Amino acid sequence: MGVFAYYDTDTESVVYHVVPSPESAPSTLHSETESMSSRSTIDSDDLPGYFALHHERQYAASPSVIKWFPLDNIRRYVVQYFVSKHVFGGDYIGPVADVLAPVDGRHRQALELGTKAGTWIQAMATQFPHVQFRTLDVAPVTAHVPRQNVAFEVYDFTSGILLEDGSQDAVFLNIVLDMVKDYRTLFREAHRVLRPGGLIYVIDYNPGIWDPNNRTEFPRYTNPRGCYLHDLIRQFLRSVGMEPDTCDKLPGWLAAGSDFWDNDQKGFEQVELVPYGDVYAGDMWLAERYWTNGR
Repeated sequence: MGVFAYYDTDTESVVYHVVPSPESAPSTLHSETESMSSRSTIDSDDLPGYFALHHERQYAASPSVIKWFPLDNIRRYVVQYFVSKHVFGGDYIGPVADVLAPVDGRHRQALELGTKAGTWIQAMATQFPHVQFRTLDVAPVTAHVPRQNVAFEVYDFTSGILLEDGSQDAVFLNIVLDMVKDYRTLFREAHRVLRPGGLIYVIDYNPGIWDPNNRTEFPRYTNPRGCYLHDLIRQFLRSVGMEPDTCDKLPGWLAAGSDFWDNDQKGFEQVELVPYGDVYAGDMWLAERYWTNGR
């Protein structure tokens, strides 16, 4: 097991990133991640049960989670966070601050799906100390610095969110496309636990190779080999249950009258999309942020 300490300037604390290994010897190090079923701290001896080893890399053991990116690349999660923060100018855009503003008589509740390194939720908990945050992940990929207003939980949320209807003021889907086989069902679950008038906030990426002169099209004439490889990747993603065009399809799914919704769900009053614009990571991913106000 590898344990790496980072000083987080935003939270002014040390964050420990843990790379688990099935061969790890028993350790006295405890994760602050909690189990949803037992509400107990996960000991390092329990870690192998959450992971499956494939080509010497760690993936989520749950059969309902897509095994695309390994979970043990902590540096990628941290870099991903800082790139997103730099591009968008902060940890969020849109009406997040208004939705999480203090109210009399109760505590604001917010849910994050996809804890990963935990960097984002730590920053948000610092900015909104009056909000009770809950963050879910499919495996305890890191040990987190404990905070009074953050609950870290681990279970397969892709199969269902274990929270009451209408219990959350905001739900944040934080780059979960690469692990979810049924994104539509997960989004409906996020809507189910959302309070009327609440906010669902999505940040995810659109896998593609883009023509530099027309970034709405793939460069099939100028980069045919790259597009062929890209087509193979998309074919593989669909074979394991992922819809690579989710970001493009999501606005249509959320539109009024769409078959996306169950009979007892009404959808959203407002849907807005903010793309990265001209910022691309290796010309491979276009990340997009949505926020949606529920009815």
